[in-house]
Amino acid sequence: WAPDVIHCHGWLTSLIPMYLKTAYKKEPVFNYSKVIYTAQPDEFTETLDPTFVKKALISNEIKEKDLDIYKDGTNTALTLGAAKYADVVIQGAPDLDKAIADEIKPSRYKKVVKYEESWKEDVTQLLDLYKSLTES
Repeated sequence: WAPDVIHCHGWLTSLIPMYLKTAYKKEPVFNYSKVIYTAQPDEFTETLDPTFVKKALISNEIKEKDLDIYKDGTNTALTLGAAKYADVVIQGAPDLDKAIADEIKPSRYKKVVKYEESWKEDVTQLLDLYKSLTES
């Protein structure tokens, strides 16, 4: 079973988009998978151990430069790292850190979905996003 969409939420899943686009990019099961990352407000104020980047090198397919954006080990660095490798980034809250919101830009290869208060009542827009990813 190959997933059409892999949806990651928050800093704890921030390495998944990078792994899928580097270490697992040649895996047939993930060939056509689209990655969504939902950026959340600051979820932790600590900084990960400096050895974090070395520990994240789980495959020869990953180069240290692939992890440069993550190296600060902060919530912001992890979020921006995930956003770099995701196909779609959803701003998951109205109070997303301005530094993160300003840095995440749509491009030819990346869609950015800004937070909508209406999602609390109607998730049709998000369901349409999933549908569009599975049809392309």
